[in-house]
Amino acid sequence: MAKKAIASPKVVKTKGPYVQGVEVTDAKLVFTSGVVARDAAGTIIGLGDIRAQTRQCFENIKNIIEAGGGTLSDLVKVTVYIRPGQDYAGMNEVRRELLSGIDFASSTVQVGLNAVDALIEVEAVAAVKLN
Repeated sequence: MAKKAIASPKVVKTKGPYVQGVEVTDAKLVFTSGVVARDAAGTIIGLGDIRAQTRQCFENIKNIIEAGGGTLSDLVKVTVYIRPGQDYAGMNEVRRELLSGIDFASSTVQVGLNAVDALIEVEAVAAVKLN
């Protein structure tokens, strides 16, 4: 599997930790559903704490990608859904820490969420090496 960050000089540079685009060849794709900060028992972790909830969301994403045979390093696209008025900077701080050195495309959207105590929901796409 080959994964490469791509960038156009005709498009403004990203603020990171994400890149403009990611090119992938020879890989299987793993798509996750949106996950909130629930642990395996279904309990929301980090009530009222965007950093703790972001951490748990990415732990859930990591576990799903691992179930598909990959790792967080295989991420190619992340979509973050965050409640209006929540701490984008806090979410991005944790994301920058957890995904340092990984090239991935990203979008963040402010939305209402179905889970009452959830501040954030994350979905992802990973490109995993073919066996």
